[in-house]
Amino acid sequence: MRFNNHLSKIFLLLCAVPLWAGDVVSLRENLDEVFDDPAFEHAIWGVQVESVDRGELVYARNNNKFLIPASNLKLLVGAATLEILGPDFQFETRVLASGPVENGVLKGSLIVQGGGDPSIGGRFHDNDRLYTFRQWAAELRRNGIQRIEGNIIGDDDLFEDMPYGKGWQWDDLTYWYAAQVSSLSFNDNCIDLLLEPGRRVGAPAIIKVSPKTDYVNVLNKTVTVKNRPRRSGELDELVFRPSPDGRTITIEGPVLSTRKRFEDWAAVSNPTLYTVTVLREVLVQAGIEVAGEALDIDQMD
Repeated sequence: MRFNNHLSKIFLLLCAVPLWAGDVVSLRENLDEVFDDPAFEHAIWGVQVESVDRGELVYARNNNKFLIPASNLKLLVGAATLEILGPDFQFETRVLASGPVENGVLKGSLIVQGGGDPSIGGRFHDNDRLYTFRQWAAELRRNGIQRIEGNIIGDDDLFEDMPYGKGWQWDDLTYWYAAQVSSLSFNDNCIDLLLEPGRRVGAPAIIKVSPKTDYVNVLNKTVTVKNRPRRSGELDELVFRPSPDGRTITIEGPVLSTRKRFEDWAAVSNPTLYTVTVLREVLVQAGIEVAGEALDIDQMD
């Protein structure tokens, strides 16, 4: 509780704008008072405060150390985003054609230009992960496109090619909470897993993958167990292991025979390529022929 009270105080201090010279001195003193509290003697704070207007460094403490942030940091990030972008901001994803349409045939490639939209997927569409892609397919058909002679290209150049944050742990990278960052994203850059115990003890658990796609192959090495393992060296939870190219995810570990059906999520490699691969699959299912491949724009260099 004391920690949360301090976080609230820090948040209020940082939201105190505008900052004149005198306010900066006061802000530094107040922040030092919080961070020097004896209650945090065994804790490490990593802080960097900059002026949005001037780009000046206002306050720093251990700002060059690699620390794993707590989940409540999203409150500060969310507040800053709301302040900068405003409540009416809308992300824009553009679907472009690189050539003319003649007799129902797109004489070129379809380019999906990412704008950082995190909502493409099922989260805002009653868990219908492919809703947006089917809408795009319907719009293409309304515009008379029945065949695409080129490729389906994902353009993620709005963001820098830095899929991971600094200091992220390598053995977290297959899990949903460490999904890669891309300006072109789909389904939180994860595949969804629905799991339940096998039909008998010793059998693999039953795993259903959504969306169904050829982009990722799941190798099931789970085992249904009667009791949770207790001996040293045995797994007591599910572990996701990616292949070198990230296109195969091996799932290992025990699933209790008494456990009810449950969900989990695995992060994918190259969200841009994942997005356009699934889009291409949806277009084909909607009756639009695609002669080319799904490509990340970086593959075009």
